[in-house]
Amino acid sequence: LAENNFEVTVIDALAKRYSPVETLNKISEIEPNYIVVLVGTISWDEDKEFLKNIKTLNPRIKIIGTGDVFLDNGKSIIA
Repeated sequence: LAENNFEVTVIDALAKRYSPVETLNKISEIEPNYIVVLVGTISWDEDKEFLKNIKTLNPRIKIIGTGDVFLDNGKSIIA
């Protein structure tokens, strides 16, 4: 990625024990074009709200999701 002039920043909000607001503030400071998120079935309702807040923060951000929620309910999640 670096060879192609992509800058990558990692925010591990769970490891850093960031609140959702702190995490959104970090994202706002970075101003990313893309975000890769790990989403779980157990936390989907909370994660979905957080992802909506990211899109409210910057509607142009592209979100790439991975995690078991997409394996379990992928078609209904994306629809």
